[in-house]
Amino acid sequence: MGFFSDLVGSITGSSQRQDIANAKGQADGYLSEGYRDATGAVRTGMTQAQGYLEPYAQSGRQANTLYGNALGVNGRDAQTEFMGSYANNDPFRAHNEEQANRSTLNAFTARGMGNSGAANLAVARGSLDRGSQDYQQYLTRLQGYGQQGQQVAGQQAQYAYQGNAQLGQYASDYGNTRAGNDINYGNALAQSRTQAVNNILNGAGTALKASGGVR
Repeated sequence: MGFFSDLVGSITGSSQRQDIANAKGQADGYLSEGYRDATGAVRTGMTQAQGYLEPYAQSGRQANTLYGNALGVNGRDAQTEFMGSYANNDPFRAHNEEQANRSTLNAFTARGMGNSGAANLAVARGSLDRGSQDYQQYLTRLQGYGQQGQQVAGQQAQYAYQGNAQLGQYASDYGNTRAGNDINYGNALAQSRTQAVNNILNGAGTALKASGGVR
């Protein structure tokens, strides 16, 4: 029975079509597996890259927000809060200020002018100059961190663009390959059916000759 079925299948082309279908199924499976692995690797790489860069981007965003608060860009309340935080965020600032003022007063005291207006004016000017310099240096540091964050954010955007472009290329290649496989599959089926018709016609002709119907 198996031999007869195989013989009929070979003549009608059903066995060949089944082999073609099996081959296509395997090819599609391998193709889908490769596509999943490739896209998964790209997505993992994108996530890892973003994770490595995110701390720098986050610190840059925070610094940029503080810089905006200092300039009053984010409103008066935010600016007031920033100034209060700035005045309290460096425990050494007050100590250094006190030491500098004491040094100035000692110099005037040594000349007998410890409580003079000149001494008080010198202390006030020194405090103002040091405070202005410290404040400007702090703003400069914030601005630098903000620019660093902007650069890192640009890198994140570039990596995201490149990763998505790669995913898009994989999707295009996958679709084109699947389409090509489907076309080849259809052509192979059509060819097997044509061959089956030829086999049947040839078989019929052989049978007729054997029966003496065709000389």
